[in-house]
Amino acid sequence: MQPEHYDFDNALYLPVSEKTVNRLIASGEDKILDTLSNAELSAILVIQNLTEIYKNSKNHASEQILKKLIAWGNESASKKNTKRLLSETKRLLDLQKLKNGLSILSQAKIELLSDNLVEEAAYLLPNGDWDTTFRGRYFNLASSYRHQIVTPGNQELWLSDAQNMIVRTLQANTHEHLHIQGYAGIGKSFLISSLLNFLNLSKTVVLVKNTKKLNELKKRSKLEKFKLYTFEEFSFRLISNKVDRASLRNAYETKQYTNAEIARNLNISSVKELDENQVVSICMETINSYCLSDDYSLKDKHLPNIENYLSQIDRTALLEYSIRIWQSIDPSHIGPLALPFNGFSVVKKASLLGGSVHPSITHILIDESHDLPPSLLKILERGPQCLITLGDEYQRLTGKPTKRGLEVRQKEATQSVRTGKKMEQALNPLIYAHPNKLKLPFEGAKDTTLNIHHYDMANLPPPPTTILVASRWGMLLWFWSLHDSGHYASFMEDSAANFSQFAHDCLRLFRDNTPSTHSDLVHYPNWSLLSLDLSSDESFRAVERTLQNGYKIADLTTTFNKPGKSTENSYTLALAEEIGNMEFNSVIIANDLMPNSPPRDGYELDRRISTLYTAISRAIQELYLPIDIEEWLANYRVAGLYIPEKKSY
Repeated sequence: MQPEHYDFDNALYLPVSEKTVNRLIASGEDKILDTLSNAELSAILVIQNLTEIYKNSKNHASEQILKKLIAWGNESASKKNTKRLLSETKRLLDLQKLKNGLSILSQAKIELLSDNLVEEAAYLLPNGDWDTTFRGRYFNLASSYRHQIVTPGNQELWLSDAQNMIVRTLQANTHEHLHIQGYAGIGKSFLISSLLNFLNLSKTVVLVKNTKKLNELKKRSKLEKFKLYTFEEFSFRLISNKVDRASLRNAYETKQYTNAEIARNLNISSVKELDENQVVSICMETINSYCLSDDYSLKDKHLPNIENYLSQIDRTALLEYSIRIWQSIDPSHIGPLALPFNGFSVVKKASLLGGSVHPSITHILIDESHDLPPSLLKILERGPQCLITLGDEYQRLTGKPTKRGLEVRQKEATQSVRTGKKMEQALNPLIYAHPNKLKLPFEGAKDTTLNIHHYDMANLPPPPTTILVASRWGMLLWFWSLHDSGHYASFMEDSAANFSQFAHDCLRLFRDNTPSTHSDLVHYPNWSLLSLDLSSDESFRAVERTLQNGYKIADLTTTFNKPGKSTENSYTLALAEEIGNMEFNSVIIANDLMPNSPPRDGYELDRRISTLYTAISRAIQELYLPIDIEEWLANYRVAGLYIPEKKSY
C-alpha cells in the first residue's frame, strides 16, 4: 500500500532559486546574469522555453536539455571561452517567456531549489556536469513519506513523520482512547486506512459524516472489507433494535411533503409577518439545531436568531410548531402526518432511546470528528469500545467542535503531505490569529509545490479554477462579474439549482416582498428587515445597490440562459462552507472571505478565520489571494483586536 499522495514520477529540481528568477524578472536587467553559475544560466534557459518543451514532451525532456546546456557551458570554459553560455543567455533572454515558464512549473512537475541548495551544487558531478541521479536522491531526502512499516498482513506502508507517530502510538496503546487533531492535508483518510491494518476488522467500525466521504474512504483503502457506515446508517442500525423494523423502513421511505402540506396537516399558521411556508422552514431549521445538540428536548435556544421582529409569544408559537413537526418525524408516533425519518434526526433519536454499540465491537474510528454530533458521541461513550477520532478544529466553521474528555490521549499532526511549504505563510498567520484554538505551526510538504499569487478583478487567472466565496451574496456578485467579462461560471454538483433559487427569490423579495423559503432568506418577511440585518455585510450592500439601480429578473434570466462554454474551461463558484474536504488544483479566494470591516466579537473572528483557513487549505498547486494575509490581519490589529505579530510565531 502506498500513501494517497505518493508519486513515483519524481519531480525535476532545477538548479536555480525562485528568489533569483523573480529578482531577474523584477529588475528587467540582464546584468544579474553575470553573477550566476553555468547551472543557473542553463536552468533559466530551460524555464524560458518550458512552455514549448512541455507542449511537445511531458517526459522530462527538460532534464536532457538542462544536461546538454551545462555540458556545453563547461566545454566552452575548457576552451577559454568562459562567457559563451552567459552571452548566449543574455542574447536569448525573454522575460515574458520566463514568466510563462514559471507559471507552468507545477504542471510540468518541475521545482526550483533553495538558494542554499543551489550554492551546495550537489546536483553536479565532480567534472561539473549534471548528475542525473540527483532527482531521485533529493526526492528521497525531501519526501514526506520517510517511514516504512510492514503490516501484520505483510503489506508495505510508507508514512510521513506525523502519520508514523500516530500509527506507532496505536500499536503501543491498542486499547486506549485516542484523539488526533490534524491540520488540513495531513492525510487523515489515508491514516484511517493505515490504522485499520493493525486492528481486527471484524470488531472494528469506521464512521464518516456522509455518503460522499464514505465512498472516498472506500476508494482510498486497499482493504477488501471492513465495517464502514455514515453517522445516519450507524444510528439506524442501533434504532432497529428498539423500534419495529417495519415502522422504521416505512418512515425512511416515506415521501417528502411540501411546506404547505405540512402546515395544512399539522395546523400550522403564519407567525407575525412570516407565512406558513416560512414558518415550516424555520421549524425545520430549529429541529436540525436540536438534533446537533446534546439536549433532551426542544428549547427556545434552538430557534434561529430572529428576535429583531418577533416577540416572546411569537417564539413560543414557533417552538410549539417545531415540536409538532418533530413528533411527526418520529417513526413510533401515530398522528395526522408521518414525515421522512432520515439524516441527523436518526442520530438524535438513537441517542434519546439510549442506543449503545454492541460489546463485540472493540474499536470505533471516526473521520472528520470536528463535525461529530454530541448526540452520537454520547452513544459511543456509553460502550466499552476504544474510540479513535480524527479531526481538525480549524475546519469547524460554526460553534465549538465536540470535545473528548481530558482522560483521552491527544496527539497533534501538523505535517501536510498534500501541499507545499508556501502554504505555511498563508495558514500560520491564521492559526496564531485565532482566539483560542491549537497554536502549533502548520508544516508544508517539501516534495510538493504550491504557488501563491495576488490578483485583482481586472486581472483574473485563467480558467479552469475554483472561486471560493463566503456567502451567496458574494457568489451573486462574482456571477454577475464573470458574466459581464464574457466568462462562463459553473457550480459544484447540485448547488446550481440552490443558487438559482436564491438569486431569483432575492429579486422577488426586493421587488415586491415575495416571501422565500431559501435558507438565506427565509427569516425575512420583507426586504427592509433583510437590509437592516445585513447592513454591515459589504457583499449584501453591493448587491442591494445593483438592484436599486434597476437590475431586473429579466436580466437575471438572460444571464442564466447565456450559452455556456465548456465547463472544463470555466470558473467554478462554490461556498467555502460547502467544500468540506475537497481539493482543487487552482483556487481563487474571493474578497468576501477577507472582509475589511473588523469582526464584532471573538465568535465572528473565529468563524472568519476558520472559514478562510478551510478555503485556503483546499488549494494544491495554485492559490490566488486578493490581499496579503499579514496585511489583512494588520487591519484588524489597528481596529484593536489582539492578533500576534509575525515575529511572535
